Amino acid sequence: MESSNNRIARLPVPRIGKAGCVECKYLTPRIFLSGFGPFGNVRRNPSGMLVRALARDPQVRRWIAGVKVLPVEFDRCFRALRPALRKSSPDALVCFGLNTTLRGIAIEMVARNRNLLRGRAGKVVRKTIIRNAPAMLPTRLPVRSMARSLRRAGYRCAYSRDAGGYVCNNLFFHVMHRLGTKGMPCGFIHIPAIGGKGWTRAGLVGAGRRIVRAVAESSLERKA
Repeated sequence: MESSNNRIARLPVPRIGKAGCVECKYLTPRIFLSGFGPFGNVRRNPSGMLVRALARDPQVRRWIAGVKVLPVEFDRCFRALRPALRKSSPDALVCFGLNTTLRGIAIEMVARNRNLLRGRAGKVVRKTIIRNAPAMLPTRLPVRSMARSLRRAGYRCAYSRDAGGYVCNNLFFHVMHRLGTKGMPCGFIHIPAIGGKGWTRAGLVGAGRRIVRAVAESSLERKA
């Protein structure tokens, strides 16, 4: 795993001409990040920590349009995100969430139009998130670039086709239905817990840098 002190190569920096105008064919990508706050026995959710750390990180902060730590509640999570997105008008959105069973980063490939709730006597009840919407919607993040960058740096990562039936998938589906279908690059990443499976805070931030950079490079390719 790469050291947290290793610097990632910078993307082209705009030059300012005599008239003060930007003389660079690249536009700086604006990427919004979301994480979650505490829930249950998780008092410090590492996904919320991660997005705040990336917003301050000197290697990637120039690409961060904003961050939002969301409540761990069905539907309300997306309602809390929408005003921040309207205000920042980002080019891309990356949502992070915690999965304590993971050994590495899980790049979620598909959002599913269902919540799995606990009913009476512990019975699982399936509930549609958005009526008359597709059963599944694919991510719009540059998943191959992200996975390649993470693996080259020594981070464990894998593709996942099931983001679960809890709030993470709920947010993921809302995002893909409201934004992904309109062309915005967006998606969901599950991260492991700090202290488990060998992951540290520095390790998660290092992996987060790789993810942000991959999304930024993809945005530049589309704008070139």
